[in-house]
Amino acid sequence: MACPERERPELIRVAQHPQPGARLRTCKGRRRHTDQCASWLTGANWLGIRNISKSTSYEKLEACCREFGLVDTLVLNQDKDGWWALVQYFSRAEAEDFQRSCDGRLLDSRQLRVSPVPALAVTRTEVPRLRSARAVDMMNHFLGFHRWSHSITKHESVPATQLPDGDAVWGAVGDHTAHAMARVRVVCPDDIAVEREAFGTGSSHTAYEALAYAHKAAVTNALHAALTCLAIVRWPSGKTVVRLLPGVEPG
Repeated sequence: MACPERERPELIRVAQHPQPGARLRTCKGRRRHTDQCASWLTGANWLGIRNISKSTSYEKLEACCREFGLVDTLVLNQDKDGWWALVQYFSRAEAEDFQRSCDGRLLDSRQLRVSPVPALAVTRTEVPRLRSARAVDMMNHFLGFHRWSHSITKHESVPATQLPDGDAVWGAVGDHTAHAMARVRVVCPDDIAVEREAFGTGSSHTAYEALAYAHKAAVTNALHAALTCLAIVRWPSGKTVVRLLPGVEPG
């Protein structure tokens, strides 16, 4: 027997935005993205907010949205009918909770109107990735600080010939450049573990600082690579577990 929609768990990919989709374009108004990259719009986890007071600041609206979960994108804009906003949550359940609680809620003496954004035709299939720090925020939000951990199992300096093409440089451009490799292991409940390695490049006016930047970049990139192998499975009851994505070999 098929599981009813309301009882199905949701799958949240770590280190990726919630869904692929069409680019969201805004010509006027205030726009901010929590990961400082292009936002992507589909019907999944997106909500529209209307009847916003012109005195409501971005920060106040953001604080209201964050009461109900981890926000990926918040856009505040204006048209002929006044101020409106779009908000996207990483979790479908948190988006639904925000809609139930805030549709009709007073904010700066105006009743907010919250409704799902209709699904759009998806013309792109790739899912933009989050920065490493944002991926860590996801793990801490859905699992808690004490239910997962990561450790550096190896790090060393390497020659430039071992680096992949297009490696980003950390630090200020200076007279010294260094390269490093790091391997990071992520451990989650239920004996879920994954280990990945990555490279990093650093540049500075001193050799010591360049090497420090290189090692930091390598560790950050390796942690991000490990987190992209994981998915958070969240049940309507609130139970949350971590699983490896299909095709990923455990570390």
